[in-house]
Amino acid sequence: ILFMIVDAEPSIPTVTAAPGYAEFLKFYCDKEQPLLVKGFAKSWPARKKWVSKRLRAELHSLPNVRDRGVFFVSRSPVLEQDIEMPDFLKAVLSSDRIMEDSVAWRFWVNSRNNRTEFHYDTNAENVITVQVKGRKEWVLVSPETPLPCYPFTNFSLLKDEDKLLKKKRF
Repeated sequence: ILFMIVDAEPSIPTVTAAPGYAEFLKFYCDKEQPLLVKGFAKSWPARKKWVSKRLRAELHSLPNVRDRGVFFVSRSPVLEQDIEMPDFLKAVLSSDRIMEDSVAWRFWVNSRNNRTEFHYDTNAENVITVQVKGRKEWVLVSPETPLPCYPFTNFSLLKDEDKLLKKKRF
């Protein structure tokens, strides 16, 4: 699943094939609209190879990868033999359309029923997420209706979703 989380709309455009570079820029990147590409990683070798214990061991063995407790991070691409990067995404990642500092590879290796609290991805202008295995439910909240957050952090003060999302565009 690919999301470019910048400005969530009530309904997210969904496609079953990766768009071309120009199309992606014109209709999603430039308009700051999220996009869901269904089946994006269906044919990736990672679908078979990435089993939690093995993936963790492999990430720990790589010199440029750091274990941050809840995820692994690398400033350069890793495990590229396990993924099939579409041309439009290669072009986006190598273009001047994204901030170089915001390009980081993060691997979240979680168990069932894991939950991430509402938060802002403040360290990135754009977020591209590929859900290789399992399921994840996303709630995207428009920046026009900001979340109440703890001072000096990007995590929400409220845990109650009904209260948190009241009068918000999501």
